[in-house]
Amino acid sequence: MSQMKTLALLATAAVLSGCLGATTIEVPGDFVPVERCEPYTIKAVSADGVVLAQRTEDNPKNGTLEFWAAAIGNQLFAREGYKLASNVEATSESGIPGRLMTYDALRSGASFKYLLAVFVKGGKVIVVEAGGRADSVNKLLPQIRTAMMTVK
Repeated sequence: MSQMKTLALLATAAVLSGCLGATTIEVPGDFVPVERCEPYTIKAVSADGVVLAQRTEDNPKNGTLEFWAAAIGNQLFAREGYKLASNVEATSESGIPGRLMTYDALRSGASFKYLLAVFVKGGKVIVVEAGGRADSVNKLLPQIRTAMMTVK
């Protein structure tokens, strides 16, 4: 392989590692990771436009899971107009306690669904989000929920 091709491959790997190198969820086969995803550690999209993303935030004051789930939920409700449809306790496959919330919204006559999983692990808050048109999200719901529970 030529030196230029090697350098191009290394440069591509470096760019992708910013979004794909620190993933903590397993992306379902129906989703394709996208290259630009800041502030997410991974962001993927389905053919129907459903987005699945994971990000990690600092938890400097060691806020509880209940605090972060309420704070994020309040932000969605207040700023985005989503209505809470469900809020249940969840535990990741690796044993991290969390909350799994589902929100619904109506935009220009179309129904949208937004799923949010929040986990607190030490000094970090791990947020996994998925959203899109309700009919598209509903088709992928089992894969989305499974991916959300793969947080490590």
